[in-house]
Amino acid sequence: MRAVIRGFGELLITLGVIILLFCGYQVFWTSLQAKSAMNRENSQLREQWEGGAGGLKAFSPGQGFAIIHIPRLGADYEKPILEGTSLDILDKGVGHYEETAMPGEVGNFSLAGHRLTHGEPFRHLDKLRKGDYVVIETADFWYTYRITTNPYIVLPSDTEVIAPVPNRPGKKPTKAMITLTTCHPWYSSEKRMILHGVLVSKLKRSDGPPPALQS
Repeated sequence: MRAVIRGFGELLITLGVIILLFCGYQVFWTSLQAKSAMNRENSQLREQWEGGAGGLKAFSPGQGFAIIHIPRLGADYEKPILEGTSLDILDKGVGHYEETAMPGEVGNFSLAGHRLTHGEPFRHLDKLRKGDYVVIETADFWYTYRITTNPYIVLPSDTEVIAPVPNRPGKKPTKAMITLTTCHPWYSSEKRMILHGVLVSKLKRSDGPPPALQS
């Protein structure tokens, strides 16, 4: 009996080690891989833009088309934005909800990003507050949005947060807005953390970064 108990205990220890290794892989290794991939995507986008590929148009799922900057999260914070929000796309960067507005357009430019694992681009989204800025860099323009809400929590079924006018489905938009979404709490997808903002400036990319990225 003691041998059985000892063997069972060793099995539990082994399983615990395997689980810890898997968690480490999910949290750290996938993030290292994803961050490297995001940096490559940013570089490729800028090379394309410098080569003359520009202008907003329809994008295929998984295609990168912009870079998001959030000064509150660091001067070096910049993540690629890809079309679509499927898990395989979110593993490579920030995803754009298809059928929502594009950068600078009247409506609700809505984005999703992982809070943990796979580069965790929205890991610290809870640090943003009213008045903070989010800058979207595209081939031709810099779009600066000012955050107008503090982070708040909803259920995944509350899809009205990405309506053309957030939380007012059916209402016609008159402003260019942005919505950022991520999972809440950490280690769970039970709920969603949401922030909204409004467009405050549009500058030519050739003129250099906007004031929000210079201060």
